[in-house]
Amino acid sequence: MNRYAVQLISRGAVNKIGNMLYDYGNSVWLASMGTIGQTVLGMYQISELVTSILVNPLAELFQTVFLVVRF
Repeated sequence: MNRYAVQLISRGAVNKIGNMLYDYGNSVWLASMGTIGQTVLGMYQISELVTSILVNPLAELFQTVFLVVRF
């Protein structure tokens, strides 16, 4: 396997683990704040979900149109 391919795969794995740890820590901290924190946590999770629903299809479209066509 190419050195750059290994770096690319490992970068993605480290990024994903970092995001998961951040989300877990953020959720625990917000949930420990009581009722207001749980409300904020709910809004945070809903905004994250809505953003992923809206942005992911556009990102896939961009990738398909601009990146796949070149190869």
